[in-house]
Amino acid sequence: MMLLTVIFSGVNSALLILLLALYAKIVFRTKAAHAIGLSLFALLLLGQNLLSLYSYIDMQAFFGPAVVPYLLVIGGLELASLIAIVGVTI
Repeated sequence: MMLLTVIFSGVNSALLILLLALYAKIVFRTKAAHAIGLSLFALLLLGQNLLSLYSYIDMQAFFGPAVVPYLLVIGGLELASLIAIVGVTI
């Protein structure tokens, strides 16, 4: 189940990179303050996801079996949210 959590985190990171590219394109084209805020949000969330991905891979021994389902649900909910955001952004 931890492998699925790692996969979710990787896919979330890829979607955030896509969102960051889309928002950056809007910023450079329009200089809209809203797009700047969305870019910053995507960048910070990407940093959090990459750090989570690293910790899931590097510190698997420290995650007890009881916590893994919760990490999986968190990653799944984030994935669903990012898919929705990408869907309305494209």
